[in-house]
Amino acid sequence: MLIINAEIHTMDKKNTVIKNGYIGFAYGKILSLGSMNELNSITGEVIDAKGGIIYPGLIDAHTHLGMYGDSLTFEGDDCNEDTEPITPHLRAIDAVNPMDRYFDEAVCAGVTSVITGPGSANPIAGQLAARLGTDAFAAHQVGMNFLSLGFSFGDGMQVAAVALIGRSLGEQ
Repeated sequence: MLIINAEIHTMDKKNTVIKNGYIGFAYGKILSLGSMNELNSITGEVIDAKGGIIYPGLIDAHTHLGMYGDSLTFEGDDCNEDTEPITPHLRAIDAVNPMDRYFDEAVCAGVTSVITGPGSANPIAGQLAARLGTDAFAAHQVGMNFLSLGFSFGDGMQVAAVALIGRSLGEQ
């Protein structure tokens, strides 16, 4: 697939912006990127961005996606544990629903990776997990990695990833 005629923000160290550029993809990976002047040929599926702006995928570092049962009542709520204030034993990887429709909605908004876990109602809420990428089945099988404990200090102050534990975000 090829996206052409786009303003591309690469988010590299130089904050490079390609004013009229293209991005070539195959199998979910970027294979080529550059100015339209550098593009040799156009083949396959082409999307004309018509000057639209492209940014890299966003990372939501504090969310509860997949922790609530959308159409269920309390049986599907794995976000907050009301029986104890200290719940470090709760694990997002055990509770998350990888097929939650809100993951797809987040992708439509540009979010490609999330750190999700139990809610903020408890001072120590439990273990967080990362979902890398957009494939729900793959995320459940290999992409949900234990990251850290979630802490809440009241008044909306949360410390989500106090220490990276387990596999790092860069490993697959």
